[in-house]
Amino acid sequence: MTDKLNDIRAVIFDLGRVLVNMDSEPLKEKLFKNFKADDIQKPEHRFLNNPIMVSFNCGRLSPEDFHHRVRNTYHLDMNFQAFKALWCDIFYTMEGMEELVGRVCKKVPVGLLSDTDPLHLDYIRTKWPWINQIKNPTVSYEVGVMKPDAAIYLAAAENVATDPRHCLFIDDLQANVEGARAVGMGAIRFENPEQLAKHLDSIGL
Repeated sequence: MTDKLNDIRAVIFDLGRVLVNMDSEPLKEKLFKNFKADDIQKPEHRFLNNPIMVSFNCGRLSPEDFHHRVRNTYHLDMNFQAFKALWCDIFYTMEGMEELVGRVCKKVPVGLLSDTDPLHLDYIRTKWPWINQIKNPTVSYEVGVMKPDAAIYLAAAENVATDPRHCLFIDDLQANVEGARAVGMGAIRFENPEQLAKHLDSIGL
């Protein structure tokens, strides 16, 4: 992993459970309220791996089409605006990250790399406007692939105008950390803001 200050010329952050916290359990409870317990275990109804969710995150469905597909799949009687509010009401503040990102921004270019959709990104950038200081975010619905596909990491490096070998990537999932390392990035797994701050301190950031 890249640890030397002279080697790190940009820092790239994941979004959910790094810059902002999230809890998707209330959303899942509402989506599955019309299902029996056995049905929830079927592959086609698994939340994160559901092809509908993947298609939306990869930009292959519009928000309106996504709402239509979810409404039919999960038997929801909910208009688009109500669904949008439900879909986005899973995020809350990750204490300490605004200050930490602001500190890093003063030293090196900062990027954002996230598997996300336009509804979530718009909601987050409105509710936490400090995230807008990160220019040229790299998001799966625009790139067309999700982590740990190499293409999305290379796009993130390009968006901070930095060779991947000189980027430090921060993500809460080990598989995504390994994906970054596979393209030559330095990468660490995020546990909490205090742990990250200590690591950045240790490398002069």
